Amino acid sequence: PSQLDNAFIELLQSHPAFGGARPLIDGVATSLVRLVVGFVLSIFIGGVLGALMWRSKSLDEFLGPLFLGLQTLPSVCWVPLAILTFGINERGILFVMIMGSAFAMAIGMRDGLRALPPIYRAAGRMLGARGLRLYTSVLIPASLPTLAERPVDRAHAVVRSGNGPLVIVARDGYRRHHPPAGAPLAPTSL
Repeated sequence: PSQLDNAFIELLQSHPAFGGARPLIDGVATSLVRLVVGFVLSIFIGGVLGALMWRSKSLDEFLGPLFLGLQTLPSVCWVPLAILTFGINERGILFVMIMGSAFAMAIGMRDGLRALPPIYRAAGRMLGARGLRLYTSVLIPASLPTLAERPVDRAHAVVRSGNGPLVIVARDGYRRHHPPAGAPLAPTSL
């Protein structure tokens, strides 16, 4: 314990063994940059895939269950593939970060867009928003609360009791969006 203070101070100072770098400060800064870049790319990739799944029922039926399954994988599962594909470098690290979060972002975006009342889309169109502008000005901003809460809900479920609740949530979500023949549709479906 008496050596901890000295070791911590050494990590804060420039050290010749690390090429003159400050190991703790530089390591934290590098990790934060990786986190921000990975998260921004995950939001973009997941957002585009989620919007495509929302627009295309066949794509959603194909990718939705796949993404629900892949999002439950811990990020460490992607490490061997990243090493084989990219090697041990920044691209491999970024790949692991994106694969660990893009699926949850895609599912969150799809669910966020599904939760919107159809009147939002109609109102945006009536006010002249079409194509990409309809998404960037109306649909995506209106779906942000749902997009923000879905990953948090999933994280809480995993922390509380493993992947069991995720399987139940996936099953219930599938049933809600794919009701049996003759059953009434959920009010939020488009």
